[in-house]
Amino acid sequence: YLHQGYRVSIVRRFGGPLSVLCGRSVAEYFFVFFIFYVRTLWPVSRMRASLANSAKNKSDKNAMMMTVSTYAVKVFYLFAKHFVGFFVNYLIFLGRVEHRGRDQMLLYGIQLLSGYAATVSIFIHTLKFKGYIG
Repeated sequence: YLHQGYRVSIVRRFGGPLSVLCGRSVAEYFFVFFIFYVRTLWPVSRMRASLANSAKNKSDKNAMMMTVSTYAVKVFYLFAKHFVGFFVNYLIFLGRVEHRGRDQMLLYGIQLLSGYAATVSIFIHTLKFKGYIG
C-alpha cells in the first residue's frame, strides 16, 4: 500500500463494490489498519529465543549485557516498524502524501535507510548470539 498506484488495483480486485465510508473499500481498510493479522500466517522468530540459553553459557555480567542489548534492539525495531511502516500507510490513506511528490520520495528514502539500519542491527545481534564476535 506504500504506492498509490497499488490502491486502484487492490480496490478493484478485492473490494471495489464494497464501499463503506468515503468511497473506500473494505479491502483498503484491511490493508491499512489490520494487515498485521496476516503476519500470523508465517512462522515467527522471537528475539527472546536468543536469551533462552544465555544463562547456561555466559557469565552473569555477559548474560545481563545480552538481555539489555536484546531488549534495546527489540524496542528500536518495534518503534521503527510502527513509525516507519504503519504511519506511512496512515498518511497515504488520509491523502496527506502527494503521489510522486517530494514527500513521497522523502518517505521512501526514510524507509530504505530505516530498513537498512534495522537489518544491520539484527545481523550484528545474530553474530553476537552465534559467538562470531565479542
